[in-house]
Amino acid sequence: MNKPTTPLVIESMAAHLMELLPHHDTWHPVALRAHRELAGWSGLDLPARHGGAAWCATDMARLFCLCGRRDAELRDLVGAGHARLLALVPTRRLDAVLSAVARSAAYCAVAITEPDVGSDLWALVTTASPVDGGYVLGGTNQHISRIGECTHFIVFAAVRRPTKNPLITTFLIPRDSPGLEIEPMRPSGLGAALWGRVFLRHVNVPLTSRIGGEGQGLSLFTRHFCYCVP
Repeated sequence: MNKPTTPLVIESMAAHLMELLPHHDTWHPVALRAHRELAGWSGLDLPARHGGAAWCATDMARLFCLCGRRDAELRDLVGAGHARLLALVPTRRLDAVLSAVARSAAYCAVAITEPDVGSDLWALVTTASPVDGGYVLGGTNQHISRIGECTHFIVFAAVRRPTKNPLITTFLIPRDSPGLEIEPMRPSGLGAALWGRVFLRHVNVPLTSRIGGEGQGLSLFTRHFCYCVP
């Protein structure tokens, strides 16, 4: 990991961002991530092997805070966002997506919340039925931020096996996957954010798109949302 970034550097980066924004009246954070003056900002909290800068959580929190003072949506402008979850597993098969995120060529939205059970992972209705070579996913998720700008969805689903407890498992699904349908929703308090629902209608997912092992979804959820270091 790189040495901790000094507060002065973080303040300088945030100030530069504030100077840049007035020149972009029509924007959303995901598009602005690709601006040439912000090269490398998308991978600040990713490991170096993915083209990231390996910033620690404390430094990222400072930058998130400074961005949020200007506009809450700017917190989506820096760092890998939900794509950091992919870096929590040892496999290298997700490296291409993480590297694309680091260079602002990809962005991941997370699909957890369901219409009837909210974000209670133990009560997930979204299922992943094992088939030869992968899974078939079915279910509905809603209140997903960046639904219009993302390139991939990170989906939590219960794998159907004859086990006592549901095997909550995480999958990476491209937004253009056959059977994946998107419906916009009006966000509350975030005018430029695109929210919506995702309908998974018999979406075929290969084994290579599974993040971690079956039943590791709860652990990944906790580590990711506690902002654990990869």
